[in-house]
Amino acid sequence: MRFAVGHARGIAVQALGIEPERIGLLAFWKNYDRKLYLRAVQLADDLGYDSFWVPEAWGYDIFSLVTEMAVKTKRIKLGTAIVNAFSR
Repeated sequence: MRFAVGHARGIAVQALGIEPERIGLLAFWKNYDRKLYLRAVQLADDLGYDSFWVPEAWGYDIFSLVTEMAVKTKRIKLGTAIVNAFSR
């Protein structure tokens, strides 16, 4: 039901010509869990968040993860936040 109410509000905001708020998420968990990141971005996409940002930490590659996220989501924007060029 919340989605229907939020969706109706979004249509009303567009009809009035008002720019809706954009809310993004920054994901950073201490212990890297690829499945958790993928589930979190899918949930954020389903809930209507505008963007999902994932910083790169030493020891894993961000680009393959963001690519997999793009395949598993529909409309959410993805960002890398921070990429360390020296760890490659």
